[in-house]
Amino acid sequence: MKIYKGKYLAITYEVQNSLFIQYWYNSPDCINDFKKEMLAYTLFYEEFRPMYTLWLQQKFTLHLDQTIQLWIEEMVNKPCYTYGNKKCAFVVSKDILAHVSVINSFEKTKSCIVPIHFTTEQEARQWLTNSVENTRNYKKSKIIYEGVDQEGNMIIKLPCQNIKSTLKFLNESIEQEQFILENEYKYHLLTQREKEILSLIAECKKHQQIAEKLFISLHTVRTHWKNTKAKLKIQNKSNLLAFLKAFKN
Repeated sequence: MKIYKGKYLAITYEVQNSLFIQYWYNSPDCINDFKKEMLAYTLFYEEFRPMYTLWLQQKFTLHLDQTIQLWIEEMVNKPCYTYGNKKCAFVVSKDILAHVSVINSFEKTKSCIVPIHFTTEQEARQWLTNSVENTRNYKKSKIIYEGVDQEGNMIIKLPCQNIKSTLKFLNESIEQEQFILENEYKYHLLTQREKEILSLIAECKKHQQIAEKLFISLHTVRTHWKNTKAKLKIQNKSNLLAFLKAFKN
């Protein structure tokens, strides 16, 4: 039975399966609208207290930052866990980066609820309503290139054995590519020797080891490294690690 229809979210309760189904028929335009719908969901969850919940995210495109991720954990996940949530499943959004932010809302907050992510509603329902832990028929992973669309975007098929890992891998690849595009000009300011030292530091070589390998003094290594950090504008450890990962070769 349908128990709620808001501006963006509809909720159906399948009593026989003790299952809540949430469907975003429109994606919220802003965080405040998203919060209103999530608070409504939490109130109905408290009233009906189903054991299972299924989120149909296909049309969800709102990106959730760290602040809202923490809010979700405190205002939605923890209460629903207290009200008896046993299993939670998501059908992934067509907006990959938006769905990665949903994944992060559980992982980065170390949520009390651990959802599983699926490509189809049927697969998600099987996992929720049956005691079967693994409903997939695993095959050898492969990536298939299918050409380019009219807007110049590459079309590829990816393995879906582990949706969460695949989406996170894509997100990390996109973020690294963006980092390279934004910082490549800094990298080209380095001398060849500075690039060599950066590459060796990326291999976890210590300054003394670098000096011995390049047949230069320890003082020279430290001077080159100081100049390298200045040119790349490295200000903290995370920034340093990003450069080492992006330009290690």
